[in-house]
Amino acid sequence: MAGDGGQRHAGGKPDVGKSYPIATPPDSDEFNAPRIGLQWQWQANPQPNWAFPSAALGALRLICAAVPAEARNLWEVPNILLQKFPGPHFTATAKVRFTAMADGDATGLVVMGTDYSYVGIRRKGESLELVHAVAKNADRGTAEKILAALPAASPEIYLRVSVGDGAKCRFGYSTDGAKFEPLGDEFSAKPGRWIGAKLGLFATGAAQPRESGYADYDWFHVTEPRP
Repeated sequence: MAGDGGQRHAGGKPDVGKSYPIATPPDSDEFNAPRIGLQWQWQANPQPNWAFPSAALGALRLICAAVPAEARNLWEVPNILLQKFPGPHFTATAKVRFTAMADGDATGLVVMGTDYSYVGIRRKGESLELVHAVAKNADRGTAEKILAALPAASPEIYLRVSVGDGAKCRFGYSTDGAKFEPLGDEFSAKPGRWIGAKLGLFATGAAQPRESGYADYDWFHVTEPRP
């Protein structure tokens, strides 16, 4: 401004008469509110039957919505709930209880971009199994591949991804929330079309189920740094 040599605000913040702690946008979520937090965005225009946040339940219920018939992988599935990477190094963990109603019902923790990968739980026949999957060049319609699978001892599971230098991601799981086991290979996160890689949750199901399965996510925690 004229008369101050252009130095009035150089190198400092405005004096608002009070100090405020450093704050960052939200990333973790306890899912205790009656609405989905603003850090989350759906991959496409949302539908009211995809998710039911419940303060009474203290969880976010994701419905195993039918995968569109034309979808070749999760890149083309609309009901993927995502948020931006919170930083270059972090660990994201989610606790979920899965109620599968039909063969093919699935839910998981996903790192999404033009390539994507996830750790999740799905129903195969009459049993549940833990899986690690990847789709390279998903935006070009490449089929998803299951790289690791093992029987799930319980429908309640803790899912985890740890992200380190170079956006290298390692997935894992736990049955007690304390001891985590790795699952699958290291995955290099890729950006999406208009934004960097995202991470989040999904629940998908069969084309025409008699009754939809669902996944109750108790919480989603982001911690730093990578362990």
